[in-house]
Amino acid sequence: MIIVIKFELGDRLLNQSLAISDYENIIHFASTIAKPENNIRSVILHELANQFGYDKSIFWIADDLGNLTDPVVHGLSDQTIYDYVDEFSKHDFLHPQKHLSLFRSQKALRLVEIVRPKEYEDSVYYQAFMAPNGFYDEMVISLINEKQIIGVIGLARDKQSTFEPQDSKRFKLMSKVISATFLHQYQEDPSLLSEREADVVALVKEGKTNREIAEKLFITHNTVKKHLQNIYRKYHVQNKVQLVQKI
Repeated sequence: MIIVIKFELGDRLLNQSLAISDYENIIHFASTIAKPENNIRSVILHELANQFGYDKSIFWIADDLGNLTDPVVHGLSDQTIYDYVDEFSKHDFLHPQKHLSLFRSQKALRLVEIVRPKEYEDSVYYQAFMAPNGFYDEMVISLINEKQIIGVIGLARDKQSTFEPQDSKRFKLMSKVISATFLHQYQEDPSLLSEREADVVALVKEGKTNREIAEKLFITHNTVKKHLQNIYRKYHVQNKVQLVQKI
């Protein structure tokens, strides 16, 4: 795959007000993640830490309603993710479901842009989740393809190194190339499917109906439907015709 990176000159670029070293790091980051990898999301998070110091991050698969699934993490414990999913995601001020229109237009949001510090520090989210895990600040980046949200990256920091406007500016420049790289390589990565989902895809390619797939795999018709829904989401398609065309 070849990705052409183009930073347009003019007001849009000049208004970013980033240091020359930032642009150099962004170009290096983009060229590094463009290389084919089996787990592109892990590579992206590793390079965000390596190039920019974002050492606590999580990369979610997302849909256009802001639903988050299948997290890949860097510098975060499994228990932290379990606690977030089971208990605290509903309290997250920056959860995409709460700010869909903002994420589509701005791409990157910081906590300070959404909630006042006093309200945040008094919240259940901060006192029961963020503070006990050693976090204070948070920033979330939406990844968009053809006006549809396809992924979300969350970043965390402690109180001594909060996110600044230049962090948002970096991601407003990087989000498009991250989205394109992720979408291309994730769709080409066979590891994105479970073993049973791969079996379903193979039978779909043979033209089998849902009932025939269920009989062949000794599963229920409803289970086939659930597998297909997951497969469609992973490939960003709506039906079997689109799936066969994509694969």
